[in-house]
Amino acid sequence: PGVASITYSAGGAQATPATTVPGASTQVVVSTDGTTTLSYFATDTAGTTSAPQSLTVQVDQSAPAVTCAAPSAAWSATNVSIACTASDGFSGLANPNQASFALNTTVPAGTETASATTASATVCDLAGNCATAGPVTGLKVDRLASSITITAPAGTYSAGQLVTVAFACSDGGSGVATCVGTQSAGSLLNTLLTGSHSFVVDATDRVGNHSRLMATYTVAAPTCQGGGDGDGDHHRHGYFVDWNCDDR
Repeated sequence: PGVASITYSAGGAQATPATTVPGASTQVVVSTDGTTTLSYFATDTAGTTSAPQSLTVQVDQSAPAVTCAAPSAAWSATNVSIACTASDGFSGLANPNQASFALNTTVPAGTETASATTASATVCDLAGNCATAGPVTGLKVDRLASSITITAPAGTYSAGQLVTVAFACSDGGSGVATCVGTQSAGSLLNTLLTGSHSFVVDATDRVGNHSRLMATYTVAAPTCQGGGDGDGDHHRHGYFVDWNCDDR
């Protein structure tokens, strides 16, 4: 006798109740992600059934799930690292090391930007489905210290000269946190001590980058010259001496 029908059923991801179709062949489409087990047997025209058989089918049409941490809106003194995780509940990750990874910015030292961007990463599963993580944009990285300018003191001053200290700090990234000089800006410079001196300004930005600028200046001592009639004799009624001083 010939084959009269085929009976099949399925369990698992794509459950299907027992179904009988006439003839010696049939086709079953399994399209649901996950593991489906097909069970089937044939019946001949005499009503005799074959031994049941089974077939396991695994379907993975979904890309891996990738999740990355929310980026901070704050400035960072170092390159930013965004932590990410990936998983695949069906075929699994093609590279198990990508279960945990990071996306990093590459801002060079000595620069700052409010729009840093990370690299991106492609994560695939064993079935060839892929997902892309990143790039993450709009990150704030400040690897540049504040700029300092010293207007005064500079050059040479006379002893006791009135000089107003003038300096400023600026920062195009996170902003200036501190700007401190040997004397405060707007104060009168100490010009009572003659000789060569240094004036130092230290600046720190809001993420801790530090800078220092030093200016040198001189306070000149006054010079004096004296003289008289120069005849070398003794004078009964006194001797007149003239003094001329110059502190330029």
